[in-house]
Amino acid sequence: MKIAIFTESFLPQVNGVVTSICNSSELLSKRHDIEIFTVGSGPGRAAGCKVNRFRGLKLPTYPEYRFFVPGKSVWSRLAGKRADIVHVRSSVGFGLVALRFARKRGIPIIGTFDTPISDYVHYIPVLGKIRLTKSMLSDVALKYTTWFYNRCDVVIAPSGVAGEWLRKAGCKSKILPLSNGVDTRRFSPRKKDSKLKARLCKDGLLLLHLGRITKEKSVSVLLDAAASLKDRGTKFKLVICGKGPALRTMKSRAKRMGLERHVKFAGFVSDSDLPKYYASADIFVTASTVETEGIVLLEAMASGVPAVGADSGAIPEIIDGSNGALFKAGDPESMADAILKISGKRREFARNALQSSKGFSLEKTAKRLECIYEKAVREHDKKGKKE
Repeated sequence: MKIAIFTESFLPQVNGVVTSICNSSELLSKRHDIEIFTVGSGPGRAAGCKVNRFRGLKLPTYPEYRFFVPGKSVWSRLAGKRADIVHVRSSVGFGLVALRFARKRGIPIIGTFDTPISDYVHYIPVLGKIRLTKSMLSDVALKYTTWFYNRCDVVIAPSGVAGEWLRKAGCKSKILPLSNGVDTRRFSPRKKDSKLKARLCKDGLLLLHLGRITKEKSVSVLLDAAASLKDRGTKFKLVICGKGPALRTMKSRAKRMGLERHVKFAGFVSDSDLPKYYASADIFVTASTVETEGIVLLEAMASGVPAVGADSGAIPEIIDGSNGALFKAGDPESMADAILKISGKRREFARNALQSSKGFSLEKTAKRLECIYEKAVREHDKKGKKE
């Protein structure tokens, strides 16, 4: 089977969508011909696949992200490309290209609902004197999202919450649940590095947060929870790994709060070092409320590390109370309570976290994705013959 994947998020970007694409493509490329179409500079091959790269616009509000704007040159480059099925991981920009690519070739298109774009409208720069409120932009984004996914043959939702969100928004396409999965061989308790642990945290709990440093990830709540732990006399070190448009703001905030000795901004962590960072932590923490699944939670649990997450979005579908603890979204005191709850029975929580991760193994999810592809092609061919 020849599979064309269209996405605006891909290497060298680092985020959950990129991780998901690389993981599944690397496995499925052993049996299928996969070609990736993306934006920005980078290698011509990755994850065992050929990568076609197109120019994109840099968002001034989010420099790491490249936004694709369709043009005539795109169609000339795509003219000779063929595929049996299209999988689109971006609903804007390249998403429109993917829809046309599939329609012109008479092939099915699968869309994965990775992100409610209505949660990210604050990155849209103000154009000229046009004044649009966040609620106005969110309403437009919601309607567009529904319009887009209604043009897909099948929509993959990485969680039950994501699927329900789409249905309530008015999506009529077939919606199938499928986790992004986690590489349980790569992420393992065996990757623990005692020297790294000692370097990051000499005494007390090592709390790890890993991800983009952005407004919607609620890193400010993490810092407020750290301040609460400090006031309670808890020995700990919160290590925040990653970069993003809110990094400078969060560093300044931590300094103003007097958290220099308790919070470390470790910056970007290389792909090769990720497993040992996870496995060396005592508790993984996130205050994000916009997760359609939360791959970082799965990676932490596969590393034998219990997680603390907000009782919001898809996170309660992963953290069940035995493998970690939930806290009231946006409430730093509740988050601090959850951290202390786990610290008292960390070994028990860690054991349950590791067991939970096995249900999300990459092998299982990749096989399920392959079945979705094959069924979509069969049904599309059958429908074409009837017409």
